[in-house]
Amino acid sequence: MKFKVVNNLTYTPDNILRNCGYFSIFDQKNQKKSFVRKLTRNRYPRFHLYLKEDNREVVFDLHLDQNKTIYSGAKAHNADYDSSEVKQELVRIFQEVKKAIPEQLETIKSLEGIQKQEKINQPNWLIKLFGKSD
Repeated sequence: MKFKVVNNLTYTPDNILRNCGYFSIFDQKNQKKSFVRKLTRNRYPRFHLYLKEDNREVVFDLHLDQNKTIYSGAKAHNADYDSSEVKQELVRIFQEVKKAIPEQLETIKSLEGIQKQEKINQPNWLIKLFGKSD
């Protein structure tokens, strides 16, 4: 599964993925860098993500590797591309990516300011319980 965002993130995609628990690997056969997040102590199963960046957009391409390739010379392996686990993980990554989108940052900051102001304006529990004393 994939999702794309405009390439104006305030953090690098590598840092975003690191915050999500991913680490980078380099495939000697394909000569490609990718990211994985292990689900157990073993090598498989694991989430496997390819990152494609250009000046305009960043593409996050995720799948779940169930086990390694069994046949020598074969590229195919047992992987899930559209399972509910992959969808949930992609949503989790997207939540972290949203924090790095500049427009989102302004919205989050303004919402935090509103929440702080509401807390200041709310009477504390003693006033609610005993009423205002002058």
